[in-house]
Amino acid sequence: MRTSLLQLLAVSALLCAGVAQGQETYMQKIDRWQKEFRRDNPGVPMPNDGQLQKLHRDELIAQSNKDMAQMRANRQEELRHEYLLLRHDQMQKNAKNGVTWNDAQWRAWDAEYNRQREDEARAWLQAWYLMGELARQQAIQDEFDRARRGSN
Repeated sequence: MRTSLLQLLAVSALLCAGVAQGQETYMQKIDRWQKEFRRDNPGVPMPNDGQLQKLHRDELIAQSNKDMAQMRANRQEELRHEYLLLRHDQMQKNAKNGVTWNDAQWRAWDAEYNRQREDEARAWLQAWYLMGELARQQAIQDEFDRARRGSN
């Protein structure tokens, strides 16, 4: 599970950087937007990058939504694959031991599998929350240290 989460984080980083599967990087988008602006608005001063982003807000939102939908679909496929592998492993263990499970036993196995995935998700959320808290505390401490140095 840890490897798949690390892979998800790596894909997420690539998507955030805008370099996954032929997508434009941020700088390529800015260059394209500037060329379009010059072509469509000759003689008008070029807006700054932030203003260009505002002009192309719908494009950015649509691309972000598309990227997130793709990430969710990839993650769902990854989870489905993991589930099928684990279920297959359990079937092999049962066959090796000469055991056959009925529907109720498989439902119990599914419920336990789901509980474990939920526990993992809660643990990751808690870890992200704690990392944010630590970062906020460090920022407060840094600000306090800067203020103390400035008053000396």
